[in-house]
Amino acid sequence: YTLHTLFPYTTLFRSMNRRYGHIGRQVARLAKAFGARVIACTREGAAKPIGGFILEGTGDEDGSLPEAYFKMGEKASLHAFLARCDVLVNALPSSDATKQFLGKEEFTAMKDTAIVVNVSASLARGLKLF
Repeated sequence: YTLHTLFPYTTLFRSMNRRYGHIGRQVARLAKAFGARVIACTREGAAKPIGGFILEGTGDEDGSLPEAYFKMGEKASLHAFLARCDVLVNALPSSDATKQFLGKEEFTAMKDTAIVVNVSASLARGLKLF
């Protein structure tokens, strides 16, 4: 298997408090380099430039890497996003707003074969599937 065969989509799941942030943009850039298709779920549901410190040659400064954006505040959009995920990278911040953001309903919306990569404390802290 090649990375492209195993991971035809790399999807980025972003924070409700932030946008498609620095971590997500760097993951998107690296995944794209391996031929992955990138989609993103953000609070706004649209591409936005990012500010702050940006190291030249890293990330996705203008938010142009994802081929589609989904709005996390709208259940239908969030579930459409999750249904497309082959690989879900969760980098949500740990907060009261995110501690149970992914639950049984969200995991049910995902493919049975989806892989969840959790780089956040938010999922581990409050996950209640069953």
